[in-house]
Amino acid sequence: MNVDISVIIVNFNTVELLSSCIDSILKSTHQLNVQIIIVDNASTDGSCEMIETRFPFVNLIRNTRNNGFSMANNQGLQLANGDYVFLLNPDTEIQPNTLGTLYDFLKVNSDTGAVGPRTFLDRHKTLEVCSLKIPSLRRMLAVFTSIPFPWIEKELRKCWEIDFKLWEAENACEVEGIGGAAFFTDRKSLLDIGGLDERFFMGYEDSDLAAVFKKQSKKIKILPKTFIVHYFGQSKQHPEAPKQEIYNWDATPVKFLRKHSGIWSVVLLKSAKIFEKVFFKSHVSHSPYPPEILKSAGDHKIVWDGSPEIRYLFELSNTPLFFDKFAGTCTKPEFFLPESLLNRLAKGKWYWRVYRWPASQTSTTEANGSFVLF
Repeated sequence: MNVDISVIIVNFNTVELLSSCIDSILKSTHQLNVQIIIVDNASTDGSCEMIETRFPFVNLIRNTRNNGFSMANNQGLQLANGDYVFLLNPDTEIQPNTLGTLYDFLKVNSDTGAVGPRTFLDRHKTLEVCSLKIPSLRRMLAVFTSIPFPWIEKELRKCWEIDFKLWEAENACEVEGIGGAAFFTDRKSLLDIGGLDERFFMGYEDSDLAAVFKKQSKKIKILPKTFIVHYFGQSKQHPEAPKQEIYNWDATPVKFLRKHSGIWSVVLLKSAKIFEKVFFKSHVSHSPYPPEILKSAGDHKIVWDGSPEIRYLFELSNTPLFFDKFAGTCTKPEFFLPESLLNRLAKGKWYWRVYRWPASQTSTTEANGSFVLF
């Protein structure tokens, strides 16, 4: 039987979420022939037993150790028979029209190398995840140092404009990259580039895919007509997660920069970080916003001065530069963050800002602030 789509899911100790994820796939198949491949990275929570009991038709690869995200996806790719491949996280739920929407679009748009759905943090679509940005030397200097380079504002504005186009899009929206949580492409393209680069254990593998596709002049798009819910970060929070591999945010960006920008870019980045240590008191960019202290338990409402007749765009980020962020809209000068969402955000300082909607390239921040989540 010809397979239309091979869905590859890399799992590590997310048994309940994985079960819901597979259920959502089965509701999305319709007339498509879909192959489901689960690559389990040595889970100890009964994930494999659950699959064998509830979903015996699923292709299951049981690793005896955690091989990381890239290597495990490549294992699944070797079993894939579909014309198209959908890399999907186990902590996601797709909509009934997701597979068909992605499949139909890519099948008739030969200039597009990969597509993805919109991504929200909960079923109520409270916050949407911004699109993936391909890291460059300029962006890494902005994000990983606190040196006030004169071009930082211009670079951040460029990134914001990419996200703004996504926030307001009704049709296919071209972006720089798609997160690895829901990456849809044709199998031949993925095989031609050798699959995922296994030097990236977890993190930056999706940025690498985007950069490789861009070098091949292939467009990458997000389709607003379908979405997934991503209960992100569940595997990372497990006590058996390999912390050093997952959170190695010093070495991993350097690997990416060396591959795509060359050794001199690495030298410049490292030199800038040494310069920062010598001439700057802190490595951390401090926010001008006075923080509010929040407990992760309990709903929370952020309120600002404004008019109830105006629509607002609310953005939330764990860095004051807002390079990566979530966004949502509201019709009152307040934004509601439910307890279920706050419980999944990383503990620490979060920054928020508000624009009047619809925004534009000349829009200025209407209100801003920050809070510490613990």
